[in-house]
Amino acid sequence: MSNSIFTSDGLSSMYHVIVDAIYNIVRGILNQIRVLNTIQKIIIAIYFSLVVFFFSMAIYYALFQRWF
Repeated sequence: MSNSIFTSDGLSSMYHVIVDAIYNIVRGILNQIRVLNTIQKIIIAIYFSLVVFFFSMAIYYALFQRWF
């Protein structure tokens, strides 16, 4: 836990463990992306933008139960 940028002040230990795991996963992904070439980085960027777009649309639909 010592390498995490988050502190556990005021957080439950379960929440802290989840946040720390997510932070470590993201840091590992970023370290992997750093060694890729430019074309692979572009493909990954497109893929992640599509995932984020569909995820945000799903959240929007779940909250408002309609499409725009």
